[in-house]
Amino acid sequence: MADPRRQDVAVLALRDGRYIERRTGPILQGETCIGRVFSYVDVTEEKKRQDAVEREKNRAEDASRAKGAFLAVMSHEIRTPLNVVIGLTEELLAGQACEPQRGHLRSIQEAAAHLVGVVNDILDFSKIEAGKLVLERGEVDMRRVLEGVAAVFAHEAAQKGLALTAAVDDGVPAVLLGDAGRLRQILVNLTANALKFTAAGAVSVRVSLVPGTPGETEDVHTTLALRVADTGPGMDAAQCARLFQDFEQGVASTSRRFGGTGLGLAIARGLAVRMGGNITVESRPGEGSTFLCTVRLAPADGKGMAAPAAATPAAAAHEPLRILLVEDNALNAAVARLHMGRMGHELTVAASAHEAWDMLARERFDVVLMDIEMPEVDGITA
Repeated sequence: MADPRRQDVAVLALRDGRYIERRTGPILQGETCIGRVFSYVDVTEEKKRQDAVEREKNRAEDASRAKGAFLAVMSHEIRTPLNVVIGLTEELLAGQACEPQRGHLRSIQEAAAHLVGVVNDILDFSKIEAGKLVLERGEVDMRRVLEGVAAVFAHEAAQKGLALTAAVDDGVPAVLLGDAGRLRQILVNLTANALKFTAAGAVSVRVSLVPGTPGETEDVHTTLALRVADTGPGMDAAQCARLFQDFEQGVASTSRRFGGTGLGLAIARGLAVRMGGNITVESRPGEGSTFLCTVRLAPADGKGMAAPAAATPAAAAHEPLRILLVEDNALNAAVARLHMGRMGHELTVAASAHEAWDMLARERFDVVLMDIEMPEVDGITA
């Protein structure tokens, strides 16, 4: 039974198009309710304003989703031929090309790889904007992740005469659950940014545990702090405020002097937010910059852990494999066939998921390589 002493608020739509807010409350005599009082207020204009704001919000969200979907499609269409260029260039470099030709081929390869990096940034950004970024859940060894990041930039740091240090604090668990690839991407973006703008001195990358009280709520998690510090030129408050905006860099002339799309930090922040954290920066002109990224990962205590993958036979690394490649792009398939043939493997190509299903029903394959984005049935669905 409803409590007669309760207070209620309701907005009622009238036939003439107006909206009335009705408030009701009890009339008490001591602890006893002896009646109720009703009051009515015309809230038509306020309701119209709220509806207008809601419509604008929905239009903005629809536009953002449409933009994200368009960028994702265009990025895929651009990246596919670029990958073909890179693959065929590798094959030519492995052949008998003379030295002048090899120099041209290496230049083509570097330019194509740079463009693929730009397209990948746009693709990741569009997925984050459209809310379609899916994080994986697997075992994360932060020491291994950090070692990989340090290995990527060791040569660049040495060429610039910079000291690059990377460390994981003792308190960080050996294994956590999360998306190791996206964590690596955050660290790569932050480290690349630090190296780009640091002319002398050092860049340090450190992973530490943020003290917390796991177990007090059902949302048990481990929060990590990823710090990337540099001895670069530093930034003032206005530059820091612009830093994480899409397609923005610290100063207007940055993209002309250093290159880049200005998406790296925006993507890193988007990934951090998706992982329950954020990225902030502390910087002063002439004193370098320190980026602090926090992420929330699940403890690897066996809860929700996936079953371990089946062991691969030792001979599989040496014996020829029968591989089914599901790829609708003929040039991509040709490049894959060249690579696999050189490695001694037998490659069969299916142009669609339906064709692949028919082949799998008749034949046995050791490995299936599946393109994610295909017509009719995409790779994930397949």
